[in-house]
Amino acid sequence: MAVNYDMLIIKNFIYIIAILALVSCASDKIKENQSVPTQLPTSYEEIIDFVGLQNALRLSGTKIGFFEKSYNTCNIGHGYLQNENCRNLFMTVIRFQIVCRPEIKDPNKIISQRDLTPVANKKLKWKLGPSITGTSETNNGGYGQLIAISSQSQKNQRLKINSGHDFLLIKSHEIDQVVTPPDWCL
Repeated sequence: MAVNYDMLIIKNFIYIIAILALVSCASDKIKENQSVPTQLPTSYEEIIDFVGLQNALRLSGTKIGFFEKSYNTCNIGHGYLQNENCRNLFMTVIRFQIVCRPEIKDPNKIISQRDLTPVANKKLKWKLGPSITGTSETNNGGYGQLIAISSQSQKNQRLKINSGHDFLLIKSHEIDQVVTPPDWCL
């Protein structure tokens, strides 16, 4: 049987667009548009349902922090083929809030939560560990989310988040609310 590779590529492109649309509707507290994880399917037949996979692994929600689960591709479904190219992978979901502090004019003033301003509707680039990259965007409350699929745990990896020329580095499992200097809110 002849395989029409052009049609497979077009079909996969349509599936990826559909996945992006589904991921964008996943949560009302987390900003709608996010990049699809950088792990691509290993064959044309694997079209991964990232939202379904996230739900199956019980990684969906709005609680901020680091969440990760391992799974076997042959046992999970959601686009992975059963009994073909079986491997163990990790899905990492990191939800965070970025806020900026006011400029410090009085070093004796104690800054409270009400003094902090959400870094709202900001496009972010991120890098998790040495090679997993993606984009995300905060919502009007400063909340954002990133999702990564990898062959090993990302718990002890560094997470770098860039906003323009500003960036922050933090261990991935330590992130929740991040307080940044005032220029992040400009």
